[in-house]
Amino acid sequence: MELKNLFKEITDFEPYDFQMETMEALSEGISTVLIAPTGSGKSEVAIIPFVLFKNETLPAQMVYSLPTRTLIENLANRVQRYSSFKGLKTAIHHGKRVESSLFEESIIVTTIDQTVGAYASTPLSMPLKFGNIHAGAVSSAFLVFDEIHTFHPERGLQTTLALIEHSSKLKLPVAVMSATIPEKFADEITKRIKGNGMSVRKVVVEDESEIRCRKEREVTLIPRLRKCLNAEEVVAVLNSSSDRRLLVICNTVEGAQNLYRNLKEKEVDATLFLLHSRFLEEDRKNIEVKLSEFFGRKGRNSTIFISTQVIEVGMDISANTILTEISPIDSLIQRAGRCARWGGKGEIYVYGVDSSQPYSSELVEKTEKKLEKLAERKNSIPLNWETERKLVDHILSAHYKQFFDPNLMYEILGKLARATYEGKKAQVENTVRELLTCDVSIHDDPKSLGDEAWKLPKIKVNAWVLAHKFEKLGLTIWKIEENPIIGEDESKFSPVPVRAKEEIVPFGFYIIHPNLAYYDGSEGLVFERKGVSLEVIKKEETLSEKLKKLKRCREPWIKHAQNTLNVFDNIFAVQYDYPVTKFSKCFGIKKRELLEMMRVTVALHDIGKLNIYWQERIGWDGMEPLAHSDTDAKWLPSHAPESAVVLNKLFGDYGEELYWSFVLTIAHHHGPRSKKYKKFELIRGFEKYLAPFDFDLSFNKLIKREEAGDIGKTYIDLSMKNEYYRFYSFLSKLLRLSDWIATGGGSYESIFYC
Repeated sequence: MELKNLFKEITDFEPYDFQMETMEALSEGISTVLIAPTGSGKSEVAIIPFVLFKNETLPAQMVYSLPTRTLIENLANRVQRYSSFKGLKTAIHHGKRVESSLFEESIIVTTIDQTVGAYASTPLSMPLKFGNIHAGAVSSAFLVFDEIHTFHPERGLQTTLALIEHSSKLKLPVAVMSATIPEKFADEITKRIKGNGMSVRKVVVEDESEIRCRKEREVTLIPRLRKCLNAEEVVAVLNSSSDRRLLVICNTVEGAQNLYRNLKEKEVDATLFLLHSRFLEEDRKNIEVKLSEFFGRKGRNSTIFISTQVIEVGMDISANTILTEISPIDSLIQRAGRCARWGGKGEIYVYGVDSSQPYSSELVEKTEKKLEKLAERKNSIPLNWETERKLVDHILSAHYKQFFDPNLMYEILGKLARATYEGKKAQVENTVRELLTCDVSIHDDPKSLGDEAWKLPKIKVNAWVLAHKFEKLGLTIWKIEENPIIGEDESKFSPVPVRAKEEIVPFGFYIIHPNLAYYDGSEGLVFERKGVSLEVIKKEETLSEKLKKLKRCREPWIKHAQNTLNVFDNIFAVQYDYPVTKFSKCFGIKKRELLEMMRVTVALHDIGKLNIYWQERIGWDGMEPLAHSDTDAKWLPSHAPESAVVLNKLFGDYGEELYWSFVLTIAHHHGPRSKKYKKFELIRGFEKYLAPFDFDLSFNKLIKREEAGDIGKTYIDLSMKNEYYRFYSFLSKLLRLSDWIATGGGSYESIFYC
C-alpha cells in the first residue's frame, strides 16, 4: 500500500495492476521483463522504484537506454519531475545533448549506442580518455532497456542481451520493456537472466481495459495495399476527415520530402510540416515543438504532418487519422500508437510500397499478407491490444527465434571487446546498428575555414546514401581529416577531396559543395538543388578545457594521497556500497577485505610520482616530494603505469583476473589503454611517506626500480571475464573521481559543473 501511495504522490495518478506488479518486483531487487501497450506508462515502473529504493534494493545509479533522441527528449521532463521527489541528479545524454560529462548523475537517460559505448570504455560523445569512468557507471548501475523491439536484432539486441547477462551474473537487477516483442522472445530473455542466477519476473498486460486511454480507444486499420501513398490520397482523406488533421508517415526521407513538396505545389488548404532525420538539431527541435502544439492534447485542425520512422516511438502526440506506408508489424503498431492515443475513435490507412527499404522485405510481405487476410470480409481491422499481440506473435515469433542463438551474442561480444581494446567509436556503433551514419555540412570553400571547419553545423546522413549520391550526382565532397598533435585535445583539421565513394565511411565528417546540396529549416537537407554555405557555430568549452583550468597548487605527495583517500572514504565508498557488496559476493571475498584493497589502490595510485626522475622534473627541492606544482611543469614523465608496476605484487594473492583489475585501474587512472612505462627508481626513504596509512603492507613486495617496459596487458576481455572488467571499470571510476576532487580542492558537487 505504501508503494502505491508513493507512486500516486510522485506521478499524480493511480498505478495500474501491471505497474504495481512490476514495481513490487523491482523494489525487491528482482529483474523484470515487461510487455505492455504503447502509452500505458511503462517508463514509470522503472523510474519510480529507483527513486524510492536507490542504494537499498537497487544500485546507486540508473542508466535508462532508449533507441532514439526523440524518445529521450519526450521522457526528459517526467524523469526530472519524478527524480526531484528525492532530489536526485539527472542527465539527458545523447549525441546532440551531452549533459553527462562523467556519467555520475543518479539517473542517466541516454540512447542505447551511448550506453554500449560507455560500457566499452569508448564514449561516443566525450574524449576517449574518460572511457573507463563511463564504463564504471554502466558496469555498476541498474540498467533499463526500453522499446527493445527497435534494436537491430543481430547487433543492438545481441549487445543488450550481453549487458543483461553480465549484470545478472553480478546480481544487479535489470528492466526490459516493450510493446511489440513476441512473448517467446520475452521468455528467452527471462531464461537468460535466470540462467545467470538472478531472480526475474515477466509481466504481460493481458487486458487493456484497466488502462484508461486504451479502454476508451477504438482504432480501425484500413488496408489500401494496392495503392501508393501520394498527394492525391492525402488530399482525399483530408477532405473526408472531420478535423482535417492528418499524420502521414513515409518509410524514407526522400519519400517524405517528395510528398511534402507535391502537397505544397497543390496549395492544399492546411498547414504543412515535415520531420525526418536530416535536420539540424535546432530546426528539428522547433519542428517537434510545432508537432506537440498541433497534435498535442489541445491540437489544431487543418494540419498535415509528414514524417518518417522518427515519429514512431516516444512522441506524446495523437491524431484521429493516420496515413502510413506498409512496414513490419512491430513498426506499424508503433505508428498506430499515435492514433487516438488518449481515447476516442481513429483510423489508420495503410498503403503499399514499391520497395520495402529500409525494412526486411520478408517481414513487410508477411505483414502485408496477414493484414489482407484479416481484412477480407470487412476491408478493415479493429486494432486492439489483443489483436496487436496476436499479430506480433504470428508474424515475428519465427523471425525472432533465429536470434535466440547464443553464438550471435558471443560474436557481437567479440566485436565489442575489440572496440574496447582499440577505442574505435565506429566499431562500437557497429555492435548496435547496421545503418551507420556520418556527419555532413555544406560549404563552398572549407579550406578557408581552417580548424573552424570542424565547427560547421552537422547533419546526420547514412554513409551509404551519401556515397550513392556522390556517385550518381557527381557531388563535390571534402572529408575533414583530424590529425592529432601534441595532446589529444589539440588537433589540426584539413579538408581532403573525396575521389571515390569508398572513401565515404561511417563516423566521418564530410562537407558538400552547395552547387548540388540545399538546406532550409522546413525541408532539411535536400540533394540536387543549389544551396548556400552554412555558417560556423560557436562551440562551448569542452570538458578537457575546463579540467585544464582546475586550480593547481604546490601540493606534497602525502597530502594529495591522504586527500584522495578521504574523498573515497567519505563519498564514494558510502555512495557505492551496493555494488561493492555485489562484487565481493561474486568474487567470494569478504567485503571488508575487498574494500581495503580498493583503499590501497586509491591511496597509492600516484606512487609512481615518488620516482626520482619525476620529482627532478617537477622541481623537487629534495625535501618533501610533490604530487603537484604551482608552476607550469611541462613534459613530466608518465607516472600511472609506473605506479601499477611498483604496486603489482600487492595484488598477487587474489587470482590473475582480480590482480589485473587492480593493476589496470592504477595504470589507467589518467586514461584507459596506457600500457608502457619508463625507467623509474623510487626516491630514497620513500617508505616514510607510506607510513601514515594504516595499511598492512610489506614494503618488500614493492618494485623500487625498473627499466622501461610494458605492463603486459591493455584491457581485461569483457567478452570472457566481464565481472572483472566491470570491477576494473567501477574502481577506475571511483579512483579517478576521487583524484579529481582532491586535486581541484572542490566538493563532490563540483564534478557536475566540469
